[in-house]
Amino acid sequence: MTEIEITPPLGVTESVNYASCSVNHVGTGKAGDFSISISTFDATLIDRYPMGSDVRINQDGNIFRGWVLNPTSQLDGTFWLIKLDGLCYTGRTQKIMVTEQYINWAISDIVKDLFTKYAPQFNQDSIVSCSKIISIKFQDQFLFDVMEQLATLAGYEFFIDEPVPEQIDTLSLPSGWAELVETFIHLVSYPSETLYPSEYLYPA
Repeated sequence: MTEIEITPPLGVTESVNYASCSVNHVGTGKAGDFSISISTFDATLIDRYPMGSDVRINQDGNIFRGWVLNPTSQLDGTFWLIKLDGLCYTGRTQKIMVTEQYINWAISDIVKDLFTKYAPQFNQDSIVSCSKIISIKFQDQFLFDVMEQLATLAGYEFFIDEPVPEQIDTLSLPSGWAELVETFIHLVSYPSETLYPSEYLYPA
């Protein structure tokens, strides 16, 4: 079963009755994307979900979070066909360029420093401490690629969601880091169920 909720910029979260929905979840080397089709007689829906609208898709307990990048609509006889294409929030880091060098830093401290400098709007409350010390240099690399490198060194994959902080049982994890941020880093496979959009998350 698929449930979809969309929050327009500065708007109210709405449950959406859709005709079709497809999601490509985050995989190694790329960000996920989604496509939602809506068939309706209600012409007011044409412009209700503009670019930047926050999208939350629940597919049998698997949570996908992203934003609308390309909304389109067309009239087909007496009803409207609305299509909403977009990206998951991981895609945000593919536009942020990083140039930094760290000598004898803990991985989780590097993560905190990177997002403090390059993406300060994101909540870092849920970063799990990682005691693994590394020295690494990033020269004109996208933050997405940097995070993949750090996640690999810590023994995880990462993806970006938009949760509020949640408890993580760090005793059951190997030495590594996990982060739940306001649209940000996850190294766990269970996103928060209580997610809220941020005014900073709309595409540039």
